[in-house]
Amino acid sequence: MEHIRVLHINETHREVGGQERYFFGLVDGLREKGLDIYSFGFDTTARKTNKSLVLKTPGYFMKQFNRFVFDFETYFKLRSWIDEIKPDIIHLHGLNQSTLAILFACRGHKVVQTVHNYGMICPTIWTVTRDDYKLCYSGAGLKCWLKGCMPLRHLIPFYVHIKIRNFFLKRLVDVYHAPSKALKIYLNKIGFEPVEVINYFIDVKGMADDEKKEYDLVFVGRLDEEKGVKFLLDAVGILKKNYPKIKVVIVGNGPEMNYLQTYSKKKDIFDNVDFVGRADFNAVKKYYAKSRIFVMPSVYREQFGFVGIEAMANGLPSVASNRGGIPEWCVNNETGLLIDPTKPSEIARAVDTLLKDKKLAKRLGNNAKECVKKFGKEGLLDEMIKLYKNLLKNTRNIKERVHR
Repeated sequence: MEHIRVLHINETHREVGGQERYFFGLVDGLREKGLDIYSFGFDTTARKTNKSLVLKTPGYFMKQFNRFVFDFETYFKLRSWIDEIKPDIIHLHGLNQSTLAILFACRGHKVVQTVHNYGMICPTIWTVTRDDYKLCYSGAGLKCWLKGCMPLRHLIPFYVHIKIRNFFLKRLVDVYHAPSKALKIYLNKIGFEPVEVINYFIDVKGMADDEKKEYDLVFVGRLDEEKGVKFLLDAVGILKKNYPKIKVVIVGNGPEMNYLQTYSKKKDIFDNVDFVGRADFNAVKKYYAKSRIFVMPSVYREQFGFVGIEAMANGLPSVASNRGGIPEWCVNNETGLLIDPTKPSEIARAVDTLLKDKKLAKRLGNNAKECVKKFGKEGLLDEMIKLYKNLLKNTRNIKERVHR
């Protein structure tokens, strides 16, 4: 392995979700492959090494100022560190905090940008209108206010921020990395090129062994409106008529936790649903192993759906949203069943099918366990290294290769 030094930048420098789990998995995996890897981010309880620069997350007011205006302190500290470590490549990830300061600090270097969501296009990152949950293709604009996605007083600064940020991204970034084909198509539509698709990866060997099945359904993720958990609870209410003892585990925390617990009582399914809160990854693997079916009813466009391939590695069939990058791993009637996440009756019907037809559920689960091998980390790490090498060799060549 030739010596390649890469600086990875992500706004959050601890594992709080799928994006951060991928970020640290990539950092650790590339180090194992022999690359010289550094990292930068913000946090108060950060995960860091002697090759990390982590700045303290500022208070709310300064965070917004730094986001929408300019963070001079971050610029000078990051720029000084870049000059010191002299990376061959800077690899950007989440960029919502101190965006312009970070981009200006990266000038003069070859830059890769991993796009982890649709925030480069949509100020809410949903790309779905909040009043009716229909797919939106218009990007940031007046429609965001008219459809109830964002108050006008917030939309104006976000719109300006997106336009300025994307102006500089298109001039500083040499190649974009998308975890799904769906996200690449969307990025290309608004002028982000070239885009290479390299899926998220997991350590397939690190999944938990099968355990006694305590739960019929498992959901893993942030408890927020866009994740569609309310529709899942509606579906459980429908299923309870034929499956009075149906058991569901909700793994995760978020702003809707209290609301969803109250809602489950209102639907008379509180005893059927275990809200276990946030869990570390080892605990999450146990919940996969204890469950029969994985459910992902995201109403917004998931860029990929990291937890989906974790469930697949445990041999779970999925009932998942037909939006964003999800259909690229939840292949309908092959590794799971796709549903319209806004229709509880569809979710209930798909779950009912898998609970009744155990042969189908087993076939889909076995297919999932076999299919997930293509998301193993070794091959996908090699693809990322290949991207780096091509970028260092000749930026123009990689653009021509991606366009073909």
